[in-house]
Amino acid sequence: MSTERTIDATKVNPSATAEGDAFVMTSAGGSLKKCDIDAVTARLKELGVVSGRNIVKDSHPDKETTEYTLALLEYTEELAVGDIITITLFGELGSQKEHLQAIHNGGDGARGATRLSKISDGIYRGTLTVHATDGDGALHIYAVPNAVTSASKVKCVMVERGKTGSLMWTPAPEDVADLLANRGGGGKIHIPNLLHFSPAICGERSAA
Repeated sequence: MSTERTIDATKVNPSATAEGDAFVMTSAGGSLKKCDIDAVTARLKELGVVSGRNIVKDSHPDKETTEYTLALLEYTEELAVGDIITITLFGELGSQKEHLQAIHNGGDGARGATRLSKISDGIYRGTLTVHATDGDGALHIYAVPNAVTSASKVKCVMVERGKTGSLMWTPAPEDVADLLANRGGGGKIHIPNLLHFSPAICGERSAA
């Protein structure tokens, strides 16, 4: 049976191991400081649970829709001209749709855009370069073309800096901090063992 170890908001438990564990982030005060978030992210990376930091919020929409806009994801940090990001979407393109398109900060794609290509069943990926910083501060993902209404699915999206994407999903640390803050003092959030991740589960979360 899987054991449970705690990654403390301030100490980041050094004895936690990735194999067979369900990681639990706790906060006695009900909120996390940025240094705590960075420490937790670094510890998860050391353990092999995540290979990069997800830089978009609310990245686990877990929905099926016929709408043209499949996902609209707010960035957690500012991107500069020349920055490169890799987007990995876990889901399924509608049967009559042609492709998935990711656009930086909205508009016609002039600020940065990429097509998300299918790399395996249920996983789509693309890399874009930021060309401008104006716009709405969000990543837009569309199921193309607009006129076709077959349903597409998106379970979760991982957006990372650089040209290399991860096959594991984790929420942005800011999302975890918000969840803890909303639970009040002594709250904790369970993060499943993503070494045993599959697209069907997509890092499914539970709170206790």
